Amino acid sequence: MGTQPLDFKREIKPFLEFIASLPSFIPETARRIAAPFFTKNLYISEWHLAEFVKKQESFLVDVLSGLDRDSVAALALIYMNNDSLSSPINLKQHEVSAVDRIGSSLGGCTEALNSMKGNLVQFVFTNDDPIWKFKHPTVGDAFAIFVAKSPELIEIYLQGSVIEKLMEQVSCGDVGIEKAIVVPTSFFELILSRLKNFKTTKAYKSEHLSIWGAKRKLQEFLTSRCSGKFLTRYIAESPDTLVQVTNPGLYLDSVAEVGLAYRLHHFKLLPEENRKAFVAKVSQYAVEGQDLYALKSTKIREIFTDKEYQDLKNKVEKELIPNLNDLTEKYQNNFDKSEEPEDYMDHLKGIFKILESQFEDEEEIIDKIQGEIENVDEWISQNTFDKPEKKARERLADEAIKLNPNEQRSIFDDIDIF
Repeated sequence: MGTQPLDFKREIKPFLEFIASLPSFIPETARRIAAPFFTKNLYISEWHLAEFVKKQESFLVDVLSGLDRDSVAALALIYMNNDSLSSPINLKQHEVSAVDRIGSSLGGCTEALNSMKGNLVQFVFTNDDPIWKFKHPTVGDAFAIFVAKSPELIEIYLQGSVIEKLMEQVSCGDVGIEKAIVVPTSFFELILSRLKNFKTTKAYKSEHLSIWGAKRKLQEFLTSRCSGKFLTRYIAESPDTLVQVTNPGLYLDSVAEVGLAYRLHHFKLLPEENRKAFVAKVSQYAVEGQDLYALKSTKIREIFTDKEYQDLKNKVEKELIPNLNDLTEKYQNNFDKSEEPEDYMDHLKGIFKILESQFEDEEEIIDKIQGEIENVDEWISQNTFDKPEKKARERLADEAIKLNPNEQRSIFDDIDIF
């Protein structure tokens, strides 16, 4: 068990099998239990050990809170360099400022890195280049929590955090999100520069989806976590965003452009030309029967003028409703048999429900809509077939032979011999 003294090994031995059985136990857990650096304040009992395993991040935060300034500064340098600090260390200007703010120096950081080697950090070669990095990713996660709690260290957090995580944890200005880390105006420029480089996401493997996912995540961040003051600066530096929001894709209830268009309109940041283009696009979807969410959404309604909204309703009544049967047939003809009929027709039935709510006082129109709903339900019934049950999988091997309990030994039996 690493460098633990014999007394510790004997005390913890009865609990080792329990620790190893916990769902959150990982190899890194074993390494930390074997290092006095992490266990000096650990009380040996089943409950405390379970907490140590389950809440490793919070335990690490406690460890970090007890470090000296040089050690904190050294970890900050690794964090600000995305877990890859080149050796020998050559500080950039913003890193010099961060180290000074913590109260350390380059010499102090170098000494601290050597003293933490093997516990919190490691010295490795990547493509023949020597670097300092965290001993385990959880150290970086805990350090993010540690620095985010300090207003004076927030620049380190903003500079070093993975941008996707940052977008889930901060708000640019106070927009009322509980537990969000509020980025002050003085650091807006730093966030703007980081957002400019966010073009792809690791959430998707294909390049196309990676680009799409990054764009969507950025738009959602701007919509829900940014103040009007930040959005004003963002639009000034990225005016192409206005073009994006004026051309939303189908499924308006889920695309990110709609929420962002509403947010920009709310702060009077959506120019009239772009507002009209947005209105024209979502109106086109409605009249053609592709997507009627514009008639349902209160947010989209606010982007319309009263006249534009009434014109849309009139156009839907004159051009779409008389041709509902054609719309139903179009859906039926485009059906892919690999899909479930009911799931496939769900969008069309949603369109009919919106029409019902908009023309609830028009008896003739309601009768026509309900007739189409009945046609759709009948088509679903005719095209739904029971799938044959799959054969049960054959067992690949017999059950393992159970050992006599008296013959079983624990892998931890010899842990306290030496």
